[in-house]
Amino acid sequence: MPDQEFDVRLTFDMEGLGRNISLVSIIPEDQLEIINGATQTVEQNKTKKFLGEKWVGMANWKLKGPEGIYTLVYSFDDDARAYEKDLIITGERKYALPEERVNDGSSLKSIKIMNEPIKPLFGLGWIWTYIIFSMIFSMTIRKVLNVA
Repeated sequence: MPDQEFDVRLTFDMEGLGRNISLVSIIPEDQLEIINGATQTVEQNKTKKFLGEKWVGMANWKLKGPEGIYTLVYSFDDDARAYEKDLIITGERKYALPEERVNDGSSLKSIKIMNEPIKPLFGLGWIWTYIIFSMIFSMTIRKVLNVA
């Protein structure tokens, strides 16, 4: 949403710990506000996986800005490569791909815009909404078809 804070997270393998990552530029310029600084250090964080937990390196930026289409450009302190991520800020339910995987041999693994999760029914998640609607639908069909 326009003028609301959001996070952009870069995930690294453990080789990237301690490196400085910079948000080099934002296209168009002078539109987005960088709340926590343009340069971040990759820090060790624990992430949840399907079967357990895993330690990875992460760098987070807090941004905020008006409605528009942006390109975020990131760079390592000792690398000439630049990594781009498209971003759309709008009041509608429209967005760019939230996560982009990087497979170029560097320690960077993904760039992710932390979109707010959609809670479709009374603040419940998708799985609970599905379970509730499937139970209601099943009971209604059974009533209509006179099935015990």
